[in-house]
Amino acid sequence: MLGRQRALVLGDFSHCQPGARDNGYDLAAAFAQIRAVAGIPVVAGMPHGHGMEQLTLPFGAPARLRVAGGRAQLDFAGYPHLDRPAPASAVENP
Repeated sequence: MLGRQRALVLGDFSHCQPGARDNGYDLAAAFAQIRAVAGIPVVAGMPHGHGMEQLTLPFGAPARLRVAGGRAQLDFAGYPHLDRPAPASAVENP
């Protein structure tokens, strides 16, 4: 599966500072190394994971990632729940 990987989308990391034994090797350096070795786009900062802001991603949905000019856009299609309107109770500030 990883051999077919075309991009890596990472969450929003917080409170991740290099420790005393990391020799200044921080997340930015780690991501740069992954980009160099894997040869694929590595996008970080998606509000997904264990942070305060969490975007729900549709598991198994076909997705398209566009990366250009230091920005990324992730679109989903062909997933049954994406075509349904949100319930009224889920809409904030109508």
